[in-house]
Amino acid sequence: MDQLCFDDALAIEGGVLELSRPPAGLDPQVALAAFATAQAAAGGFETAMDRAGRRIPCANVLTLSTSPRCSVRPVAEGLHVIFVPIGVAARLHAASRVLLRYWGKERRVRVHQSPIDPSRWDPRGVPPQLRPLLLEYDEPGEFWRGLAALEASVEPSAADADAQELTHLGLQFLLAHEFAHILHGHFELLERAEREDLGLTRLELLRGVEADADSTAAALSMLLLNDAVVAALARQEAAQFELGWLRLSYAVTMLFGVSDAQRRHFGAYRDCEYSHPAVRGELASRAAYESIGSHGREAWQIQDREGFTRCVRAFDDLLLDSMDGRFGKLEVGVESLAVHNMHHGMSLMGPTQKFIFDGLQSAMADRERVRALLPLFARRRKGAKRD
Repeated sequence: MDQLCFDDALAIEGGVLELSRPPAGLDPQVALAAFATAQAAAGGFETAMDRAGRRIPCANVLTLSTSPRCSVRPVAEGLHVIFVPIGVAARLHAASRVLLRYWGKERRVRVHQSPIDPSRWDPRGVPPQLRPLLLEYDEPGEFWRGLAALEASVEPSAADADAQELTHLGLQFLLAHEFAHILHGHFELLERAEREDLGLTRLELLRGVEADADSTAAALSMLLLNDAVVAALARQEAAQFELGWLRLSYAVTMLFGVSDAQRRHFGAYRDCEYSHPAVRGELASRAAYESIGSHGREAWQIQDREGFTRCVRAFDDLLLDSMDGRFGKLEVGVESLAVHNMHHGMSLMGPTQKFIFDGLQSAMADRERVRALLPLFARRRKGAKRD
């Protein structure tokens, strides 16, 4: 398959973001923070490649795109490039500030929209003021004006510092997901599948690749976070593993909660390379747990559950306020509200939780089938047998 040169790929991805000329409506501090996150992640990726014994030239590039998704592609110059739309960082920052204003004020009222039931997608079902978080825009100026208005609607508070950390952790997770495609050789695997029968369909391969990337992103995010805490403590700065884990859990739950607003029910993911966002969140939680030593697992579970619960409660309150018209009135005739994807069951033994559990088992099986085909994991298995 012919590869684009870097300049052509960059043009497709929206062009490079220049920090000296951010888009109108974008807080320059958000752009600077996103750049710092991309730089820090690049350093962490170097460490990950050293530990894996696999060196692949790669780079993170911030683009002007308002897209809600990062992407990665190999280019003709012989490197892999992770393209990071500044729209991703801006959405994460706005979502963090909107959700954190419910912290400590949760009403604990559940409004359950079952993801089992098929739902018709109607973008008009997104409250007007929340559309920059959940919808894609053809006109960048309209997106930035809408996002700036949403940011301005949230009063500045002490929680803004936490919002910056959540933005950093959410963006770092997305970068780690894309980096996993590079580190684990997913591009080579998919090319190999075009030449030979690997025993999996194209969809099965893609689902396994994405599940592997989510799991690796969680493990790598945990590694980068723990390394940052250790470094801060060495500088005699205030830092806590537990607080970092709480934020990581909240950030990942938030990230999946605002993703894919147009496909909210499980059935919409049947022929998709991704699992439902609620399943992806559970997979990330499990992978983070498995990535740390046994001495820290119980503490992670406590913080993970708290971060997840507080974020879901904030989503519930966001939905309640949306129903009350706080984020703008829907058009006449539009009945459903699309606000988030974290619709877990009302009961641990109920049908929704069973769908999520079954989806998690399926995603883990998809991941392991793909990992069995990856040379990196074959080397690890051989090393484990020697030990």
